[in-house]
Amino acid sequence: MIYNKVVALSLLLFSIIAQSSFGIDLSQRQWNIKNTGQSYIRKTSELGFENIDGIKGIDINYFNKNQLDQFSSNKVVVAVIDTGVDVNHPEIKENIWYYPGCIGKSEEEKKALPCQGYNVLDGNGNVSDEIGHGTFVAGLLAGKKDNVGIDGLLPESIEIMPIKAITNFRGFTHDGKVVSSYLAKAIAFAVNNGAQVLNLSLGIPKVIETPQVVSAIDYALKKNVIVVASAGNNNKRRNIFPCNYNGVVCVGGIDIQGQKVSSSNYGQTVDIYAPGEKLVGTIPSNMESTVLRVGNYDVKTGTSFSIAHITALAAAAKVKDLGINSYNFLARLKSYSRTLSESGLLVADYQKFINSFDDSSNKSLPPVFLTKEIDSITIDKLAAKSFGATLGFDIYSEYELEDANICLSSIVINSGRTCRQISLKEGLNRVQLSSVIPNLDIDTWQGLKLSLQKDENLISEKSFDAQFFVPLPISSKKQVSKIAAGALLRIAPNIKSSQLQKVIEFDANKSTQDYFVLNNRSLKSIFYLSEEANNFRPFQVNFSKDIKVISVMKVDMNLDGQLDILVYGTSSNNREYILESFDSQGRPLFGEYSRWSLNATQFGGLDFNRGRPYFNFIKTQTTKLGTILVPLVSKIFELPQVDNNTDPVDFLNNIQKKRPYYLLPSLQDDEVKLEIRTLESYQFDSKIRDILDLPFFKKLQFVSFLEQDKESQNSGQVRIIYALGEVSFNEYYEIIFNDTHHFEIVKKGRSLQIHQSNIATVRSTIDGDFISEYLITRQQELNKLSFKLSSGRRTLKFESDWNDPLASILAVYKEEQYYSIYIEGRYHIHLVVTDGKNIISSSKTAINRESSFPGGNFSQIFQMGQLSSSKGAIYTDMQRLFGDNIRLITSHDNKLSKKLKYNYAIPSQCALIGHTQIEKQMQVRLHCLGPGKFSSIMISNIMTKK
Repeated sequence: MIYNKVVALSLLLFSIIAQSSFGIDLSQRQWNIKNTGQSYIRKTSELGFENIDGIKGIDINYFNKNQLDQFSSNKVVVAVIDTGVDVNHPEIKENIWYYPGCIGKSEEEKKALPCQGYNVLDGNGNVSDEIGHGTFVAGLLAGKKDNVGIDGLLPESIEIMPIKAITNFRGFTHDGKVVSSYLAKAIAFAVNNGAQVLNLSLGIPKVIETPQVVSAIDYALKKNVIVVASAGNNNKRRNIFPCNYNGVVCVGGIDIQGQKVSSSNYGQTVDIYAPGEKLVGTIPSNMESTVLRVGNYDVKTGTSFSIAHITALAAAAKVKDLGINSYNFLARLKSYSRTLSESGLLVADYQKFINSFDDSSNKSLPPVFLTKEIDSITIDKLAAKSFGATLGFDIYSEYELEDANICLSSIVINSGRTCRQISLKEGLNRVQLSSVIPNLDIDTWQGLKLSLQKDENLISEKSFDAQFFVPLPISSKKQVSKIAAGALLRIAPNIKSSQLQKVIEFDANKSTQDYFVLNNRSLKSIFYLSEEANNFRPFQVNFSKDIKVISVMKVDMNLDGQLDILVYGTSSNNREYILESFDSQGRPLFGEYSRWSLNATQFGGLDFNRGRPYFNFIKTQTTKLGTILVPLVSKIFELPQVDNNTDPVDFLNNIQKKRPYYLLPSLQDDEVKLEIRTLESYQFDSKIRDILDLPFFKKLQFVSFLEQDKESQNSGQVRIIYALGEVSFNEYYEIIFNDTHHFEIVKKGRSLQIHQSNIATVRSTIDGDFISEYLITRQQELNKLSFKLSSGRRTLKFESDWNDPLASILAVYKEEQYYSIYIEGRYHIHLVVTDGKNIISSSKTAINRESSFPGGNFSQIFQMGQLSSSKGAIYTDMQRLFGDNIRLITSHDNKLSKKLKYNYAIPSQCALIGHTQIEKQMQVRLHCLGPGKFSSIMISNIMTKK
């Protein structure tokens, strides 16, 4: 009885709370619609917050009553292509589109139809929103104006067509299809079913920018559908599809003070800005309100929601003129928005925009420059010491214009300006401008200005930044013999991909770089490409059983002074990790005992980081195979029983902790199994405690192993850092293991809480290899690092902006007299130059990182790469994001260089296969078509002067 009363009381309380959440008027918090000086809290550090006071009038200057009264009851269909929409949400359920084909159908028949939207992922009408992103956008657009909850931007005239095309994607495919194919299908459905505006709060990288999705956007534009896309939230000025596509209106975000939201992307592809920080909106009714703590509503930030302000304005434009297209809408936006004095950003102005339709003096809009495709420009060589650039772009004009002059101005252009005469027709006009660039000693980003004049009267102009690239210089090429190009290389308009994968070799002084190709027909072999003097010689490496290959390495596994081929992968059923060794000609290295297997458990397999193995090789003695090298890995795992003491009183606690483990081959039932063993055995613990005279309560904590140089790897010697202490672990020891059973202590040091630190081995540019020094770093806060060199005594500190948290140490180089530390942040690569005692300088350069909401993050690839004996660098591949570009992040006068000469464009008939170190210097390699039916590897020697 008491239980029933408690339940009844709980239900009553829940009902009261739920009803009260529906009764709250949140419109006064919608600074985006009317900024009266409201404020909100912004996080400024790990524990710090700041109250941000709004500036009155920094909003969209929303329609006045007379303007709203002019909107008819005819609805404009807006397709929200997103994560779905809660179609039963009280704010928006009255403004949900209804599929005409469902009228008159039974409830059973409706289940197979897209009655209230379409789910292109599953091919049905279930558009439920498990993420909340699409529902938030829909609420901003069409929330009821009823003094409850929020006010939508234009519920009077908007009908939401929910299309579920996004989920928590893992990678670039979903159910075997490229995720952009779902976007293409969603756009086609929307256009074919009457959508007049598309809201695309998403972005996709170049690698999945397929002809199908480009054609879908073109189809929408040709049907006079206005397409609006979000700029993205990564604080970068080079944007991705569809924001970077001509005709798509791209929207960035401003805050309550009129400044760019710190995370908002920017640059010339962003057409307009709108409120995008701390917006109040709708969430699915079954979702928890984590910030606002009011049922059905929450607060969010991002350009995904800035876009709603422009989408609503596009719907208003369609109400005024159904024939308006995306280009005309953009031209009108450019002419009838306002530039904020606080930031210089162009921001939507609802009243000014809508008045333009009733302005009798407004006969035509100025032509608009559509320059998104020249976000990057490749410089061509014209003569021995002459260079030029050609810019191709479109101009949209609403009227014909005869004998006008179009000019390009920039400080990098010869004589500062180049002009030509053109005539414009009504609609889209294709224009090309060529200019001469006197030298290449310029920054990669340059300001450009386009102007259109008639009889010396300025008609239209646009100023913007563009990134310049130089063609990658080709030093030599080597043909891939015997294998047809079609089996290895795909060159298409939207994708350039090579089947060649780099064979990992741990020697920056090597003279060749080998590759391998997976056998698509069988898991029992690979094709190995050995680099020779003039070509690449392929031969087949046959496995004893199937292997799903992960990596191929060159390692002297049997310590005979010759590099062997080590294949690493999994069994066909993924139940085992496999290591199989071959000699340099592809013959089994240990005869019938060449294949070693490790059961797939929570221990896992070998780890790789940024394309480099995150493990060492250590020498050990075996009964059957003799003296060999085996992998040494860092894992959190239990202590193997064989490495403990059998004494029931005197033994080590078998707890899971981070230890150095090696994989020992042992013969079991005529198969070689890899046994998990640890260097941190009872014998090691007893011996080191005896050497250091440590009491039992002093803890030893494995921190990290150091990178091996060529000599250490060839001999199987490893260096390991151990921390010593009880709580603070301030002392540490560097221990050298000459093999799995013999060690010596070579160094003692002090560093605060080293057991919580990361260790980065220093690489000497002079030696072209790792050296004995290392950097100890500890992250104090997300944006703060403390660090010290193993050879130094001072702990130094580095701090980035709060909104640019530091992720990892990319590389540490010893360059002549200073150390260069490259640090990866959220939005930048930072360079800290130090002599070990003081920070000499620090600088940063923007990087391109993107998150395709709400799928996985994708980014440039950052890898260590030495340019010369005096200069280190970070090699970065931008192919997946933007296509045919690579960049070398390096320094000049102890500052990160912005120079054009480190930014390269890839030839159109080639696919990038990465960089390698040959004789201490970087080479970039391409896989290209020809000669004839074969392919070649083009080699570019990247060298710099001191």
